[in-house]
Amino acid sequence: MMLGGFDGLTQVLISVALTGDAVADLIESARVYRSWVLARPVRYRLMMTSCRVDYEPSLSVVAARRDLVDTIIQRVGVARAVRVDLNDVAPFTTNDAATIVLSLLHGMILLELDGLLDQDNSTTWTERFGTMIQFAIQPATEPAA
Repeated sequence: MMLGGFDGLTQVLISVALTGDAVADLIESARVYRSWVLARPVRYRLMMTSCRVDYEPSLSVVAARRDLVDTIIQRVGVARAVRVDLNDVAPFTTNDAATIVLSLLHGMILLELDGLLDQDNSTTWTERFGTMIQFAIQPATEPAA
């Protein structure tokens, strides 16, 4: 069940048509990710959270999670490489920026699934997420301490 879920979610992300605007493509990827999760909330929880303290994911589950995360890292990397105004995102590496993006995406979705955030329509959610993504990968105004 979990491996099929990772494969399905990764395939949905890969299927997002690239438009030439890498940031818009990243936001669209987040929108389809959320849509996939909302249609399969139990499966997503099994895939992405530890339901039991003694749960140890198999090596194949760990690899599938890694593939999903790598897909998002790749999209963040393209967004940073293509957008001239985002080229000086010191002190973050692409992996750092991807961690921020994935944390926002996963956190917003889990809060929504837990009823702590209102379930917004797709357009409103996408606008909110897009605003946070722009903030997360914008150049820093001063170096981090």
